[in-house]
Amino acid sequence: MNIALEEAGGRVAAVRETEVEPFSQKMFGEVCQESFIKGVPHVIGRVEVKDGKDHTYYDGRQLCKFLFELVISKDGRKVRMKNTLNPADDKKIKEVAFFEVLPSDVRKGVFIGTHKDFLESSKFRSRIFNRNDPFDSLSINFVFKDAHPLKIRRGVLVSLLLLLAVLCGIFTGCVINLLRNTKLISPPVHK
Repeated sequence: MNIALEEAGGRVAAVRETEVEPFSQKMFGEVCQESFIKGVPHVIGRVEVKDGKDHTYYDGRQLCKFLFELVISKDGRKVRMKNTLNPADDKKIKEVAFFEVLPSDVRKGVFIGTHKDFLESSKFRSRIFNRNDPFDSLSINFVFKDAHPLKIRRGVLVSLLLLLAVLCGIFTGCVINLLRNTKLISPPVHK
């Protein structure tokens, strides 16, 4: 049996229920049934690469965990793509489409959006992750570095190194003088 995936433009593609989903290594029919048992729709992700005509199908949630991450910075939090290559063949991704398979009609998946929708809409992300907070499912990247690191000009650096060398010389001279005065070092013998 097949799951017909219907796009907005009227195009229809199909995923065989016996086809193995790459992330879980289970058949698509089995993965969909696991969602249906929980009373939630299942999302199938389809990856289209730039130089290929074939599509690769994945469990939509697992695909999102692989492709996207939550970035937390001084400016707040946002979602971005962390991987731009198809996990199956390492080819550059052109587009990712998502289809929702409802428990009421297990033979049909309806187009719900693309990777651009996932990046832009928190409502869409929640739909993919079954109304759960997608931020609990995505990897997190903390970015709190300054945009412009502190740069020291060459002249200032040379001056600092010279000052450090002079201070080291003075310190060494003071230590030697102190040791001579405490008789730990014998004074030089003059003839």
